[in-house]
Amino acid sequence: MASVEEVLRTVEEAFDAGDVEAVRKALVSAGDDVGFQIARARLKAADGDPQAATAQLQMLAKKHGKDVGVQAYLGALMVGQHRYKDAKKHLEAAREGGADFPAFHHAYGVYNAAIGKFREAVLHLSQAGQVWTSSAPTFFYLGVSLMELGELGRAEQALRAVTEMQPRYVDAWDALAQVYQRQGKTEEASRVVDAGLQANPGEAALVRTRVGLLARAGRHKEAAATLNTIPESARSAEDLVNLAMLSLETGDAKSAVAQARAATERAPKFGRGHYVLGMALENSGDNAGAITALEKAVAVGDPDGSAGTRLGFLLTAEGRLDKAIKALETALKRSDNAPGTLLNLALAHAKADRKDKARQLATTILADERASASDRDQATRLQKALQA
Repeated sequence: MASVEEVLRTVEEAFDAGDVEAVRKALVSAGDDVGFQIARARLKAADGDPQAATAQLQMLAKKHGKDVGVQAYLGALMVGQHRYKDAKKHLEAAREGGADFPAFHHAYGVYNAAIGKFREAVLHLSQAGQVWTSSAPTFFYLGVSLMELGELGRAEQALRAVTEMQPRYVDAWDALAQVYQRQGKTEEASRVVDAGLQANPGEAALVRTRVGLLARAGRHKEAAATLNTIPESARSAEDLVNLAMLSLETGDAKSAVAQARAATERAPKFGRGHYVLGMALENSGDNAGAITALEKAVAVGDPDGSAGTRLGFLLTAEGRLDKAIKALETALKRSDNAPGTLLNLALAHAKADRKDKARQLATTILADERASASDRDQATRLQKALQA
């Protein structure tokens, strides 16, 4: 009769090989050893019920809270469900208990990648990959972490391995294309996307990546045509907004209005949709409609102050100066005192005959290293006009 250690070794080998039926067979006559109970919980996760597996391990943790395997696999299951805050205490307990096996290193690596600790992520994912040499997820997260650290050559190697191991791993193709873009290899990025789409025909995520590449190359009509290959029922509000932006780039304000309006109807609290609708309406000559749309954008979400800045510009043009200044002051806080927002605020104060304030803001713009040549030129001209 096989010992507990021998059965657990057989179970682990079967898990590593992805042979769920072999795991099930090995556990049929297994007893209640903690290792077997952990394996039964992992089997539930492999059968597609991670919530039940998590609950089972949580019950086990009440009796065996110091067991490294219980803590590690409980943390791993929570990482798999994107419950990173919940996973932390279990993974840290496993680490402090000396956990040193692939499942722990993989889970702890993914957890660290999720919270932005990419150097720590690389360390643990590399350790997992030394044993799990055919684990596409391990090498995917390793590649992404390396990319975020700027180690693009190693990232390329890891992600390329994933696409070869598992051609249906869409996120790996997308991440590999990002690596090439960061290297300035646009043509190679395009080839990667094409290869990804060949392996995953019509995959929306890769279509969107191709759209981005075309748009950055100034091929706006081709980008729009590519984005339109995504079935209408599968288009997100973001897709509709991007179509509107591409329409604006090609001078088709009418289509842009319809597309942006559709985006706001699909996602009423999507601030960028209202912002782009405002831009489209302004381009079509409907400033009143543009102001309404931009006010909505500011109300539901304007994280960088772009909508508020444009709103302030339009209100200033209409002579609604108090309202313009209020909108621009709000945008200034959201934009981290962006020079473009400061310029619009200075112009609004100047138009309201608040020359000292306008002069002060113009001086601030000229002292800001972020100010563009255009911002500086307009600030200088404003100063001269205020002195006249």
